[in-house]
Amino acid sequence: MPKKTYVIRNSDGRYYRSFCDSSFTTAHSQVLVTDTTELERARMFRSLWWATLRAKYLSINAFGYYYVFEIIKNDPVPLLQIRNKDAIDKIRKRDVETMKEIEGIITKWKAEHGLDGKYL
Repeated sequence: MPKKTYVIRNSDGRYYRSFCDSSFTTAHSQVLVTDTTELERARMFRSLWWATLRAKYLSINAFGYYYVFEIIKNDPVPLLQIRNKDAIDKIRKRDVETMKEIEGIITKWKAEHGLDGKYL
């Protein structure tokens, strides 16, 4: 039985290759990701656990959401089957809830300080 192989793709369809710290740049995220459009140049993972862990880290610290796909060998082209959709959906839900909470705090602060648009 052949071993399973996994790749990571972002929500734009680009494959993950590597990442580095963005401490020396003015980027809006904590890590910068190198990606590719070609499956052959993508970083391959042999463990679903390790690929999911890396995708979660990238989804939290980089710009965008990253998904783990299992590569299923097929004659003309390999098929990709998603594996960690539930984990990324939880991160998205948490991001949306956090943004709503932040917007509520900003709206409350503007109302308390008279900047709610009455005098603009």
